[in-house]
Amino acid sequence: MTKHIFILGIAFIGMSLASCKSSSKKNGTDKKEVKLTTVEFLETNHDFGQITQGEKVSHVFKVKNTGENPLEITQVQPSCGCTIPEWTEDPIDPGKEGTIQVMFNSEGRDGKQHKTVTVVTNTKPSINQLTFTAEVVKKAK
Repeated sequence: MTKHIFILGIAFIGMSLASCKSSSKKNGTDKKEVKLTTVEFLETNHDFGQITQGEKVSHVFKVKNTGENPLEITQVQPSCGCTIPEWTEDPIDPGKEGTIQVMFNSEGRDGKQHKTVTVVTNTKPSINQLTFTAEVVKKAK
């Protein structure tokens, strides 16, 4: 009798483990394979020069997919709330270009400004930095 209970216990544990494994696939918890590519930023730094306090300026950084798989820009994170990014959200085919536009609001800023924008892509390394500078001068009274 003890032998039968032992065998049933082993069978129950085995079925429990198998059902856990199959349910994780049903829930979509398996990681999607990320196909890496390579990227070239045609420029990684921009200088706005001298701007007047309160002025809003923008610049477009061009990004080129130099690899064999589609380039995906998954996140663009500015270092400051004064910067708003917009970027090509659709995958960029090999050999094609996309853009990352940064808009800087100099309201409340004064003097030399140095800001960064972190770009996350399906490349290795996955994190790239774009920077811009500006000299913010107060409005003439």
